[in-house]
Amino acid sequence: MAELLAKMNWCLCRASGISKFITSDSPLCVFSEKAGGKALFGAGFGLPNVEVYFPISPSYCLRLENRQMQRRATVSRHFVDEANRRTAANAERYVISNRSSAKIAALTAEFGFTRSLPKLDRKIVSDIMGRRLRANLERNRPKKR
Repeated sequence: MAELLAKMNWCLCRASGISKFITSDSPLCVFSEKAGGKALFGAGFGLPNVEVYFPISPSYCLRLENRQMQRRATVSRHFVDEANRRTAANAERYVISNRSSAKIAALTAEFGFTRSLPKLDRKIVSDIMGRRLRANLERNRPKKR
């Protein structure tokens, strides 16, 4: 994963005006847009259209993408609002902001339902863990004489 991140284009984004970035208890937001405009959170780092956001302060956010972009940018209120939507949707339990606002309250209300959703596909995790367990059992099985 480190190799994929290192190959991406990194941009330090500064919020303009009074807009501020939020963060959460799961601040690294990995996002990809699927066909039909649907969002895919926790997307694979190897996808060509993956976007990675990491808010580092109320005024700055690190953005990584595979497309060419500048290393530093002052971003619009719309960009900050979209990054904040993604951060709130990606949060496990907590959304963290340096100030209280109607926008932040609306985001936490809009994405509060995600607390009850599984963050991992249980079937996939079960299959992976089952394969690992079977491989460990096979490897550690006493050899017949």
